[in-house]
Amino acid sequence: PDGSMERAVEGLALEYRITFVTFCLGVFSFYVSASLYVIIMMNWLMMVLLLVLMLFSLHFTVSACKRIYKKFRLPAHMAVGGNFN
Repeated sequence: PDGSMERAVEGLALEYRITFVTFCLGVFSFYVSASLYVIIMMNWLMMVLLLVLMLFSLHFTVSACKRIYKKFRLPAHMAVGGNFN
């Protein structure tokens, strides 16, 4: 039917965004829970060292996520839905 390809492309773009946001929230939740575990269970010296190490790791994770997002993003002007009117 007319317009079905356009709806499919829009739906896939929305699913892509939802999946990426969900993935980022999961990674962020992991870092929060790991930080809380370190704060609760470790002595102060080990806690500081591990939190600094986790901050470096978080920095590299965020930069990798940005790179992945830029590589696979689907701008609106590039999404062809099949409606050529």
